Amino acid sequence: MKKELFSSVLINNSYLKQLIFNLVNSLSREDGLNISGDMVQSVFKWDEVIFTPHVLAGNGYFNLLKERININLHSLYDRIFTNALRGSGSLELVEFMLNRLLSDENNYYNINDLLAEAIAYNRLDVVNYILDKYSPGDEHIQLDIYRAMATTPISGDLNLLKRLNSMLDSNFVLDPLLTTTVFDRAALVGNIDFIAWLRENRSQDLEHSDMYPRAIKGGHSHVVEYLINSFGLRETSNNGYPHLDLAAELDQFSILKLLYQHGIRMVTESAMNTSASNGNINILCWLNDNTTGWCTVDAMEDAAYHLYIDVVKWLHNNRTEGCSTTAIDRTATRTEPAALEMIKWLLENRSEGCTDLAMFQAGIGGNLETVKFLNENTTVGYTDDLFTYCGRTDSVEIIDYLNNNSNLFDVPQILVDDIDTIFDAESVKTFNWFLDNFQFTKEQLIYLKNEHPRSTKINQIINEKYL
Repeated sequence: MKKELFSSVLINNSYLKQLIFNLVNSLSREDGLNISGDMVQSVFKWDEVIFTPHVLAGNGYFNLLKERININLHSLYDRIFTNALRGSGSLELVEFMLNRLLSDENNYYNINDLLAEAIAYNRLDVVNYILDKYSPGDEHIQLDIYRAMATTPISGDLNLLKRLNSMLDSNFVLDPLLTTTVFDRAALVGNIDFIAWLRENRSQDLEHSDMYPRAIKGGHSHVVEYLINSFGLRETSNNGYPHLDLAAELDQFSILKLLYQHGIRMVTESAMNTSASNGNINILCWLNDNTTGWCTVDAMEDAAYHLYIDVVKWLHNNRTEGCSTTAIDRTATRTEPAALEMIKWLLENRSEGCTDLAMFQAGIGGNLETVKFLNENTTVGYTDDLFTYCGRTDSVEIIDYLNNNSNLFDVPQILVDDIDTIFDAESVKTFNWFLDNFQFTKEQLIYLKNEHPRSTKINQIINEKYL
C-alpha cells in the first residue's frame, strides 16, 4: 500500500515525476516463466508502466490499475491475468479483474483460461477462490473441470488433482477429439505419481491418451521405462508415427536406445532424415549400425542447407541415397560463409551439380561471393527475373558484377523495362546505378518523375542532379 501511495503522489506532482521518473528506466518488470516453460522478460519505464494495465497487474499496483482500467480490455485480459498470477498480483486484484471479465461479453479469454493458468502458476488462493465460488453446476458459469485437471501435472499438486476429479460430473465422458488428456500432460512433465494415481482412478481416459510420444517429447526416460513396464510395448503413437522416428527427430538419443533395448524396432526413413537435418551425427551413425532404417535424398539436402558439413560427408561416404540438385540450389539461399564452402564441397565431390535456381537464390539473397563462384565455376545461367529482383532490392553489387561479367543480357535495358517497380520500391542505389550506366534524356526523367509523384527519394535525386 505504501508504494501505491508513493506512486500516486509522484503521478500528481509533475515536477517530481519529471525529475525522478526520467532517471529510472527499469522500475517495473514483466518477467517469469510462461506455461510452456519459456523465460519472458521486459523492462518498462515508469511512464509506460502507469498506462499499461498488464504491467500494473504484474507488479501489484492494484489501485493504479483500478484508476486506469477504463479502457477496452478485450485483447489484454490474458496478459493482465498472466502477469498478476506469476507476479505480485493479489487475490483482491484477480477478483476485481475477474468480475470485470465476467461482465464483458466480447472477449476471447474466459474463466477457464484463468483457472488453468492459476493452476499452472501454483496460485492456490486463486484456484480455491474460483472453485469455491463457482460450482460446476452453476448455470451462468460453466467451469471446465477436466481442462483444469489436465493442467494439474504442471503444478505437481496431486491433492488438487484428486479434488478436481471428485468434482467431475458422474456422467462426464471425455471428448474423443480432445488432443491432450491428463495422462498425456503427466507424461509430458515426467510425473509418474500422477500417472499411477490416474491409472487407478481414471482408467477410462486411457483409451484417448497417448503417453509415449509425450514422454519422449519431454525427454523423460524414467517415464518411458515406466510405461513399458506398466502398459506394455507400443511401436507407434495413436497416429501411427513410430516411436523410434520421434525419438530421433527430437534428438532424444537415450530414449531411442532405451526403446530399442526393449525390442521396439519399427523405423522409417524419417528417423535418419530428421537426424541429418538436426545435424545429429551420433544418432545417424547409430541408426545406420543398429536398425533397418534408411534415408532419402532429403537427408543430404537438409544437412547441406543447415550447413552440417560433417553430416554431408558422412552420408557421402556411408550411404548411397545421395542428393539432387536441390542440395546446392537450397544452400545458395544461405548467406553465411559456411554456405559457400558447402557449395564448393558438393561441386567438388558430388556429380549432381545445380540449376539456374542456385544463381537466382544467391542473387536475391544478396550473396555476391556465391554469385561470383557459380558464375565462374559452373555452367548455370540466370534469367532477367534475377536482375529485376535485384533492382527492386537495391542489390547493385550483384547487378554491377553480372553486368561486367556476362554478355548474356543487356542489363541496363532489362532494368529500364522494370523502371516503374524500381520507382515504386524507392530503390535509390539502383536508380543511381542507372544514371551511371544508362543514358536518360531530361524529358524521360521529367516523365518518370511525373508518373511517380510518391517516389520522393528518387525524385529528389532527379531534382538535384538534372532539373
